[in-house]
Amino acid sequence: MTESRGDILVVDDTPAYLEALRGMLREAGYRVRPVTNGRLALKAVETQRPDLILLDINMPDLNGFETCEQLHADPRFADIPVIFLSALTDTDDKVRALAAGGVDYVTKPFEAAEVLARVETHLRIHRLQQQLSEQFEALKKLEGLRDSLTHMIVHDLRSPLQGILANLQLLEMDAAVLGPDNVDNVKSALRSTRSLIQMSSFVAGRWWRYCLLL
Repeated sequence: MTESRGDILVVDDTPAYLEALRGMLREAGYRVRPVTNGRLALKAVETQRPDLILLDINMPDLNGFETCEQLHADPRFADIPVIFLSALTDTDDKVRALAAGGVDYVTKPFEAAEVLARVETHLRIHRLQQQLSEQFEALKKLEGLRDSLTHMIVHDLRSPLQGILANLQLLEMDAAVLGPDNVDNVKSALRSTRSLIQMSSFVAGRWWRYCLLL
């Protein structure tokens, strides 16, 4: 069985247009679900999310503008591309269709080649957007892992350094036990330890500033 090129929901209350769209889209390899009004369209989307919607405007009860607005008001379906198909040719109608959330507008009577070209284009754009979104989420997870690792390393490094510093300070205070030759060695070790602690504090500070910018 040939794999579908995508799931298309077609919404039109005119049987002739509905049948024409269903036939040409199926022939092109798409899975087509035809419905005759806006309310059935919203139910169909709830039942199974389509990859794209072809939507008529002049329909009874719930017109195309209202259907698209209700659809995109739901975060689950806000990114579904909607192409309006309508006999309305005024610029105001086209602007309203785009404002309602449509990605394109095709006037009736339409040419099959034009509809298929626009369907293919917007499906490709939508899939690229989904891939970018998935890659962005994966990158965020990697950045989170990196930041957690940085924080863990800094924290684990500073704790033993503070312990070493405390012991060296005790030795420095008891110079008589150390002897003159070892006092300089202890002071050198103290300077190195303090330098390492400052470096770890600097790294930790940069990590927190980075987190605040996210």
